[in-house]
Amino acid sequence: MIEYEAQTIRTALACYIDTDRMKLGVRAGALSAELLRAFVVEACQRAQQLARDDEGDAEEDVEVNADHIARILTQLLLDFC
Repeated sequence: MIEYEAQTIRTALACYIDTDRMKLGVRAGALSAELLRAFVVEACQRAQQLARDDEGDAEEDVEVNADHIARILTQLLLDFC
């Protein structure tokens, strides 16, 4: 299972916000970590399904490559907006 430390996410987000005018609370960091986890899990599942569809075999392990990620990314971003 994918887990992100809330503090890691807060540190990453702090690079993109003006810390003089805006503060990022602990709960916001935890929520952002959970949203990122859900996004990554969904991306992996969609890319894996696409790779299986491409190979035509739903039972075997498949290799997901950058092309599979690129093909699902547009719809995934729209779904998370």
